[in-house]
Amino acid sequence: MSLNAFVADFANAVEVEAARISAQSAFKNLENWDSLCALSVIAMVDDAYKVSIGGDDLEDTDTIGDLWSLIETRQ
Repeated sequence: MSLNAFVADFANAVEVEAARISAQSAFKNLENWDSLCALSVIAMVDDAYKVSIGGDDLEDTDTIGDLWSLIETRQ
């Protein structure tokens, strides 16, 4: 998978228009970011990428690109 595909998957998981975010977006600053979005992202990553992440991983990353880099290291 590519970074662009991950950004699109992320947007879908948090119900944000993909055109409004990029790899450089600080996802915790998204208007609708909350604990349900976090759970949606965790579930999406597990299902689509077969990688387990948790809340600590989301806390330790700042941007969507950072999260993608973490996922790539675990694949």
